[in-house]
Amino acid sequence: MINKEYRLFRSASVLKTVQYSGVVKKVVKTIDGSTISAENVLYDRLTGQPVVTSTQNEFNDPVYTLNIPAYWIYKRMGGL
Repeated sequence: MINKEYRLFRSASVLKTVQYSGVVKKVVKTIDGSTISAENVLYDRLTGQPVVTSTQNEFNDPVYTLNIPAYWIYKRMGGL
């Protein structure tokens, strides 16, 4: 007697990755009843990074932070 065994295995797999990105407009942080918020006022048009950010001080007056990208000043830094 001759025993012959035949096995066949076929498989297929599909993977789909969906990535969503968003832009943060405002962040509110509360610790022990004290609340502070930071708001992104102006964004860079090429990178989407915030350029002007506004927060409040203890008197609820706005305090602005300015982060200038290097390519705004130095043309050879890229970005354009």
